[in-house]
Amino acid sequence: YHRLWYPLETDGTVVRKIEFEIFSVSNEVPEHPVVSPVSGSIFERRLIEKYIVENGVDPIIGKELSVDMLIEIKTTPIVKPKPPSATSIPAILKTLQDEWDAVMLHSFTQRQQLQTARQELRAYSVAIVTYAAETQTLNVGMTRKVEAMGLAFVRHMLSVMKRNKIRIEVIREREGIQIVHEVAEEARLSWYGDVMSMEKERVPKKMKIKYERKRPTARETKKEMGVADNRKCAIAVEAGGVANQPTEQAGMTADVIQKLQDKATVLTQERKKRGRTVPEDLVSQDTLRTFHTLASHPGLHSASIPGILSLDIHGADTSKILTGGNDRNATVFNKDTEQVVAILKGHTKKVTRVIYHPDEDLVITASPDTTIRVWNVPTSQTMQMLRAHDGPVTGLSLHPTGDYVLSTSTDQHWAFSDIRTGRLLTKVADQGSSAIALTTAQFHPDGLIFGTGTSDSQVKIWDLKEQSNVANFPGHSGPITAISFSENGYYLATAADDACVKLWDLRKLKNFKTLQMDDGYEIRDLCFDQSGTYLAVAGTDVRVYLCKQWQELKVFNDHTAMATGVRFGRHSQYIASTSMDRTLKLYGL
Repeated sequence: YHRLWYPLETDGTVVRKIEFEIFSVSNEVPEHPVVSPVSGSIFERRLIEKYIVENGVDPIIGKELSVDMLIEIKTTPIVKPKPPSATSIPAILKTLQDEWDAVMLHSFTQRQQLQTARQELRAYSVAIVTYAAETQTLNVGMTRKVEAMGLAFVRHMLSVMKRNKIRIEVIREREGIQIVHEVAEEARLSWYGDVMSMEKERVPKKMKIKYERKRPTARETKKEMGVADNRKCAIAVEAGGVANQPTEQAGMTADVIQKLQDKATVLTQERKKRGRTVPEDLVSQDTLRTFHTLASHPGLHSASIPGILSLDIHGADTSKILTGGNDRNATVFNKDTEQVVAILKGHTKKVTRVIYHPDEDLVITASPDTTIRVWNVPTSQTMQMLRAHDGPVTGLSLHPTGDYVLSTSTDQHWAFSDIRTGRLLTKVADQGSSAIALTTAQFHPDGLIFGTGTSDSQVKIWDLKEQSNVANFPGHSGPITAISFSENGYYLATAADDACVKLWDLRKLKNFKTLQMDDGYEIRDLCFDQSGTYLAVAGTDVRVYLCKQWQELKVFNDHTAMATGVRFGRHSQYIASTSMDRTLKLYGL
């Protein structure tokens, strides 16, 4: 920004001065000035409000700032003097003199900025040289240790570092490059313990004694790191919902298993009471055939990093829609007011899976950054951050109790976690497959079994209580891209990179119907409505089928890129879809 000084009197005597800050976007004196309590800077209200909506921070120092925090400045309007007439030679000379003065002032400012930049570059170069020297010294020291302790010891050190997630990630953000250092507490605690116990025989005796004398105790190491002693929790949850690496699994206790069983019993009884009846307010198939595009919303995610990757709708209040984008954000949108309710920022990579809690104003998101976050929508803050996996999270499903979440990952494991405490309850690998990534997951409506998809075309059914694989559904070719259980509890729909949707009967454990698409058709999402009457498919386009007859009712071709998500509103009164064209589209009457 620039600073201008205006005299309050025009007779040549300056009584006092008012300082205005010109925001670099407009390069003008603010007409409606407001002050930021965060940086103390003055801005034009119209421009700073737009900036806050887009970024949520103060443009000067980058700290969090909201529109409500802005303080309006009451000023007397400045009346600009009339410009001198350019009809006379003296007036023309005065105009030229003013322009020359402005050029000279600008040149002086540029020279000052250039000098400042040179000084900063000189300081940076000194820092780089110092860092290089320290790194070289460190490398020399490490080389000597390698010669003394052996290559096997170094390999084990690397495995310890990998196990404890010692890493440096470079994250590109809009304002520049931020280096994030994530070092688990257990890394330093196990550095001397695990390594020395496993490599004890491979270290020369003299070196062993010398090394062990220098080894600090766990208490000393914790004191040095400023870490409190905490042996009770499997995951140490820090302020703000940040969690360290889980060191152990809490386990499926008898109380948890009983809770799962009780919920399944209630849901099964409710399903039997409903029988084959459908809700009175359910949209009929003839009405659904007449659905058309009601609205298209392209502004939920960044235009510079386009693409919406995931979608979900609040179960109780279906006016609230949740999306996850390529821009690393999740967005809560109210379709009735057409307003963004919350923008959830925190993931360091794209948001590929989202869940809106059916009974609470909570959402759950997953990302290839290996984390699962539980958010409070009213505050837009992370309540829990789950680190159950060592690779990108590929699948996410909420248990019917609303207290637990199932996740899958490219690390070949599925995990079951408590979203209230942030604890990992159990993590299981598929022993029947070697280095096969899991691609998707969903709970059965009763919650006692669930399905997972794999990168080698398998659909697997698991018993949650026994943590065992009870059935497999082969038949697809290519990685499984989506699975969905029907609310009736009998049907399972699956899709892969083979341009078809397969329907499975869970009672007979066989494929009873295949919906074949055109060659090259891609499928990214499947969804049954809450009554189990309709099945929606999202991919090359958006399609809706009538269950049992498996008849195609409607095709929506409004998206200009791949459709990535589809969901039904309450009683199928509307349908929502998302796409890589960065739009959320709503269909209905």
